[in-house]
Amino acid sequence: MRLDEAVLPKLDLMQPNMHGERLHATLSEARAASWIARTDSGVAVLEREAAEFFLKSPALAFPGAELMELMGIDDGPIHRVMERGLLGRSGDDHKRLRRLVSRSFTPRAADRWRPVMRDLLAEIWTGLHGAGACEAMNTIARPFPSRMIALNVGAPVADAPLLREYSAILQARLDISALQSRRREIEDGTAAFESYVEDLVWDHISNPREDLVSELLNVEEDGDRLAPADVVSLVIAMLSGGIDTTENQLAHGLRLFAGHPDQWRALADDPSLAKAAADEVLRFEPVGPFTVRIVREEFTYRDLVFPVGTVVPVCTWTANREAPNDDAPNDFDITAARGKDRPLSFGAGPHYCLGAGLAWAELEEAFAFLAPRMPDLRIDGEIGWGNPIGIYDIKSLPLAFTPSA
Repeated sequence: MRLDEAVLPKLDLMQPNMHGERLHATLSEARAASWIARTDSGVAVLEREAAEFFLKSPALAFPGAELMELMGIDDGPIHRVMERGLLGRSGDDHKRLRRLVSRSFTPRAADRWRPVMRDLLAEIWTGLHGAGACEAMNTIARPFPSRMIALNVGAPVADAPLLREYSAILQARLDISALQSRRREIEDGTAAFESYVEDLVWDHISNPREDLVSELLNVEEDGDRLAPADVVSLVIAMLSGGIDTTENQLAHGLRLFAGHPDQWRALADDPSLAKAAADEVLRFEPVGPFTVRIVREEFTYRDLVFPVGTVVPVCTWTANREAPNDDAPNDFDITAARGKDRPLSFGAGPHYCLGAGLAWAELEEAFAFLAPRMPDLRIDGEIGWGNPIGIYDIKSLPLAFTPSA
């Protein structure tokens, strides 16, 4: 049966107040009804086995420029950056870039930056001046990843707020409503971001240093090297994908721990649980509840024919709750045995997130650092919720805790 002939349940995430427990209930109900559901943009895959198939199948790819074209953008800086970026490439071109840069994005490569992460966290903590309350987005969650990425790519730390602004602008290009209301702003911001990164890369060519950009410029394998334009695209991807996502994942983690004080105490008492804490936050509340793919070659799966051009949002939230050997998938518990299958929060297959290792390390270091210093963590006011389309963001997160020496 062709997909357009199938009778499928509808999943509507555009309703007001679609966040927190309402989001969880909506996704759980959709998954209970079917492994697949129609959405405004395509068909959502909700089951883990199917999710892994759709993320790994060579018949699908990240939409890249096609997603922009579906939104009516077929030229200009937004389309250009998406088309040239790693997510916008596929086939041999994509494989070549991934092969050349893979060593620079391993967990071991990220581990080299852990001392820098700890220094940044200490600096941020000192800035709280012993207060027992804070708006955590502005004081912790936003400054940490943006400063870390600035140092990682050799940009001035003073530019961290600007890089964060650029990151948010590029993420907004994936939001249909934002593109409709802010297209000129997003186009101008994307062009400025592209120009900033080009200047950064050419400065590294003239003045090499010990950071990721110089490392990428020096990569060589069997005589094959990255062109400066390739490095520009990779750095844009790192800056756009490694700030907004990590800051919101950290914020969701603090929100979850504030609602589960026993888990926060367990982490404070045993910092070796930090890795499990990062895994659990990513599993339980992925900041990208959906990762999108588009069908490039028609295929049949479970008796349904998926035609070329079908947009498939793959739900990592529901998939994460169906890992094998997980007896309590709906509990937030950093001590639970979850089996060997890791969350799908960073995707899977050819477009698995390059920056996953760095993001994982940042979350581990942040939770290990903050838990013993913020006892009695609790929500201290109204959370400013975003929406789960694209990046599931948090606008504001008021927290209170007992000041620690």
